[in-house]
Amino acid sequence: RSSDLHPRRQYVAQLLGVLTGTVASTLGYFILVPNASVFNSVDGADPKFAAPAAQQWKAVAELFKLGIHNLHPMARECIVIGIAVGALFTIVEFYLPKHKKYLPSATGFGLGLLLPFSVPLSFFIGAMIGWSIEKMRPKVAERFIIPIASGIIAGESIIGVIVTAINNFVFA
Repeated sequence: RSSDLHPRRQYVAQLLGVLTGTVASTLGYFILVPNASVFNSVDGADPKFAAPAAQQWKAVAELFKLGIHNLHPMARECIVIGIAVGALFTIVEFYLPKHKKYLPSATGFGLGLLLPFSVPLSFFIGAMIGWSIEKMRPKVAERFIIPIASGIIAGESIIGVIVTAINNFVFA
């Protein structure tokens, strides 16, 4: 129904989601993270919250702090290659707009290289399932793919918090 898509309703729903999400995230953080030391390794051991993606962003921050000249020469070459590939994707997309749907997203490609393998693999599997449903049952796909995918993402996050809490409080 068109009344369901009213911008005011969308705004209210987003506002409520942001407020409840902020409260839940803050409470969860204070419950799960007693102090910031859980993010650092102690005596060479893995940190309690390794957060591989966070470690990648930490490395990027250190790169900006220390400068590109402190990187291994091969890493500097890979940066140049990455810039060239990203630029190529953008140029091809601009000059061949009809073929845009066959090109990977430069941002998605970059994140796929930056995040741990399990994350882009789950993106790929989810995309293939969604594509299959879209081909076999277009009406079902149009109605249910986004809500189901959103539920899976939220569920995975909730389960991750529950598992972390259990590991910290039951097996600590």
